Amino acid sequence: MAPTTSLPAGNPQKSILEDGIFCAEDPIVGKRVDEIAQRGFPFKTEEGLDFCKINTLDDERIRNILESFFEWSGLGFYKAFGPDPTRAFSFLNRTKAEAEAQLLVVQLWSTGSRMVFYSGSHLQALNAKPAANGLLEIPLHHLEQTGITSIEVDMKDGGLAIIDGRLGFKIVQGFAISFGFAAREELREWAKMKLPNAQSLRRKVTEMEGATIGVNFEFVD
Repeated sequence: MAPTTSLPAGNPQKSILEDGIFCAEDPIVGKRVDEIAQRGFPFKTEEGLDFCKINTLDDERIRNILESFFEWSGLGFYKAFGPDPTRAFSFLNRTKAEAEAQLLVVQLWSTGSRMVFYSGSHLQALNAKPAANGLLEIPLHHLEQTGITSIEVDMKDGGLAIIDGRLGFKIVQGFAISFGFAAREELREWAKMKLPNAQSLRRKVTEMEGATIGVNFEFVD
């Protein structure tokens, strides 16, 4: 099936529920992603935590969507993923026929990015298996089911996507810094992200915690 090249316009929450994705080009995001990549993705530093806070927690577009899906959600991972144009991935498998989303992933895309999203795949059982990059790899023929549409998106200047964690996607070009926000029940099953035990980082983490959105860090010596 040849990919389409546009995403449905409309309400972001409705798009995520029905299609599994909300996507928006944003050159400011693209520039910030490129800049932190040039500095080696220093995620476990004050700069890295500031990047997370400014570009997710302080972004009203993202907060509004997270708060509309979850009574409370927490940041469970913060990673960068590069191109792998021949394989498709997801972050979670769909395990129950009528299950609601337990994970939303905010993807911040670099300039010059191209990706394929498999609209509707979050509503199907895809039998994805663990891959070496920490994601789940989806057999490509499982994405040929009725109800799944491949959508190719070019982000020349970068931008953001918010996807249901069960959605299939492929990174064709560029890279995405990905932030996983999980419901409380889901996050309880995850290992905590580790940070160096420094007072400056403890202060940053405290600043990131909120009443409806939190983080899942622990400090190690």
